[in-house]
Amino acid sequence: MPYKQPAPGEPQQCCDVCGSPANTRTNGAYLVTDCSRCGDFQVDRGTPDIFPLPLLSDQKRALASHLIRRMQGSKRQPILGAEFFSSLSARTLPTPIEMSDNLLLLVAERTEGRPGKLISLDPSTDMSIAAFIGAVDTQDVLWAIRNVHEQQ
Repeated sequence: MPYKQPAPGEPQQCCDVCGSPANTRTNGAYLVTDCSRCGDFQVDRGTPDIFPLPLLSDQKRALASHLIRRMQGSKRQPILGAEFFSSLSARTLPTPIEMSDNLLLLVAERTEGRPGKLISLDPSTDMSIAAFIGAVDTQDVLWAIRNVHEQQ
């Protein structure tokens, strides 16, 4: 279920992985999260005892968000356990060229292959863009957008 902003007067919840606004709940052995950046996923309830969550560095949060978004292509709510979090130290964020390619893939997905369809790529209001392309922050997303634009 996609992230929904809380109703007026309700407290804002945060993602267990990246700390972004999210809807969280427990479901048996899992912490279920619908994150504005990472998307929908579940974390094994024992994992936060092994790995401090949310992740501490900006790069690790960005990497985890990016990988979670990629996992959602085949499964809407991937289940993250200790293996996922321990693998982060051996993985890296996409290179600048890969970020630009990911941006083009995102545009193609959002326009549904229709070059005239208007879409928004505002990273200040849509945090999923950074996760999809593998960017750490808004400045990285803006760089990728300018880079793609300049390549035309």
